[in-house]
Amino acid sequence: MEEELEFESTRQAELRVTLSYVQSEDYVAAYARDEGGYILPGEKKIVPLYIEGTPEPQIQPTTTPDPAIYARPWQAWWRLLTDSPLPSR
Repeated sequence: MEEELEFESTRQAELRVTLSYVQSEDYVAAYARDEGGYILPGEKKIVPLYIEGTPEPQIQPTTTPDPAIYARPWQAWWRLLTDSPLPSR
């Protein structure tokens, strides 16, 4: 029980130190710079640009279009039922 009391007392002291820091002007300034991206008057903000390697163009495979898509209904049925080319005129 005494060990737990000592542990909690130490923890309480650490929390008080943290509380006093987060209520200080130093914390507000550090938070504004680091998290908020604020700068002081006269300063210049530098944003690094991460340049990746040149992307390689992706080659799209060419597919032969399905003739049934562009065929008239009777032509599509002809191909499906007979499995032979269309009759010539």
